[in-house]
Amino acid sequence: AIGGDPANATAPFLTKHKVVYASLVPTDMHPTRPYFVAGGDITPQCNMFNALIAKMVLPTEKELGRPLTYALTTQDDIMSRQVGAWEIGAAIAMGFEIVYEKFF
Repeated sequence: AIGGDPANATAPFLTKHKVVYASLVPTDMHPTRPYFVAGGDITPQCNMFNALIAKMVLPTEKELGRPLTYALTTQDDIMSRQVGAWEIGAAIAMGFEIVYEKFF
């Protein structure tokens, strides 16, 4: 299973047929999924680097003459919401002003 909504959709079938499976994200672990093997992927956390890279390559606030701003748009599913939370949190921690956050 890919993780998030696809994992949620396939879990009942896989559990019923006692199929051992792994997801891309350990947050798919749940007591009702006895055949799920937690992965060690850092998918949600790796998006924190997007804000770091932006901060490294963008001009500084002083050079711009205004605050650094950050926008995020992504599909509206459980995986994107958790990944987006990591990314927005990192951007805030790095001093960005969040000007747009939209899920579609």
